[in-house]
Amino acid sequence: MSGLVLHSIKNAVLIGDHALRLDFEDGFVLEVDLGPVLAGRLLGALRDLEFFKRVRLNPKYGSLE
Repeated sequence: MSGLVLHSIKNAVLIGDHALRLDFEDGFVLEVDLGPVLAGRLLGALRDLEFFKRVRLNPKYGSLE
């Protein structure tokens, strides 16, 4: 996989019902609404707003959990 670069998330903020602002280590900022993709057995549980609000940044790995 030549050219594939994974960037760590340095900060994550809930900005809407299922929307996050993600700040990456390279300075890139992404605001993303995940609501439209939260379906099925894998991601469907995240449609519950109280559950979704528990999202946290894992600083060790630069990922969300």
